[in-house]
Parts: sequence; structure tokens; C-alpha cells
Amino acid sequence: APLYQNLDRAMDDVELLPTRIIEEMRFSKTDVEIEIIREAAELAEQGHEIVVEEIQDGGYEGKSELDIVHEVEQRLMDENPEYVSFKGPAYLNSGNPIEHARYYHGRRSEKLTEGSVFTWDLPQHYMGYYVDTSRSRVLGEPTDEHRRGFEAARQAYDEIIDMARPGTNAME
Repeated sequence: APLYQNLDRAMDDVELLPTRIIEEMRFSKTDVEIEIIREAAELAEQGHEIVVEEIQDGGYEGKSELDIVHEVEQRLMDENPEYVSFKGPAYLNSGNPIEHARYYHGRRSEKLTEGSVFTWDLPQHYMGYYVDTSRSRVLGEPTDEHRRGFEAARQAYDEIIDMARPGTNAME
């Protein structure tokens, strides 16, 4: 709004009219844009693989969320010069039981524990596109409650994928 107001004041002889040109242009993607989006998704997946490497086989033991986020971000920057976080450091969150891991509580310094749900969000910027993906894992062996939560999320995911078709409104 301030940008519009400043332009409106600066250009007395120009009438600014509402338009949806930019929104309409964004509805479809060129082959070049699709390729950039694919590359961005590959970079995001690389980040998720790094997180898994850092926490697998008890790699989280004795470490805090802060320790993990620093290790992951450093590896992302070292291994991929295209990595640029667009929100600042990646978000990590752990909690037990499951309800505590639904929202970001901020980066915490207490040590990660087995049985916690560990969620990470790796927001990135790549060639003008933003990629914001997240994943969750149980540290150690999942409980029945963890499995039920995963199955519910998986069912919702499958239903969304089945509905995602060209021409389908996102609200649907």
C-alpha cells in the first residue's frame, strides 16, 4: 500500500488502475520456469538428505536443535553454492508427544532425545523462486501413536495429490 500511495502521489498525470496481469502470468509456467522449479526442488531434497544423514544412527545424541541446524546449513552452503536461505536459518523443532512438534517453538538449546518427533523446514531461494519444504522424523523407534499420525498425514497427502490437476483451484 505505501508503494502504491507513493507512486500515485509521484505521478499526478497518470491514473493507476487495478490489474491482474501479473497474477495471470503466474498461472502458467514456461518450460524454462518448470526446469528452474525442478532444480530448486532438487536442492531442497538435497537439504533434507543432509538432515537425515546428520540425525540417523543416533547422530542427534548429545546435540541440540541449534547444533543440528548449524551443521546442516554449513553443509548446504559447502556442498551447494546455490543454497540461499530466504528466511534466515532453517527451522528445526522437536517435541514429545506428537502435539509438541506441530508448530515451531523457536530454536532450542536442550539436547534432542529419543522418541521425539523432529521436524525441519529448509526455506530456500533459487533463481527467483522460493522453495519451502519440511519433513518430520521420529528420533529412534516410532510408537503406535507416531505410526497413526503418519498414516493420517499420508492419507491426506495422497488425497491432495489425487486432486491436484491443471485447472483445479487451490482452495478445492
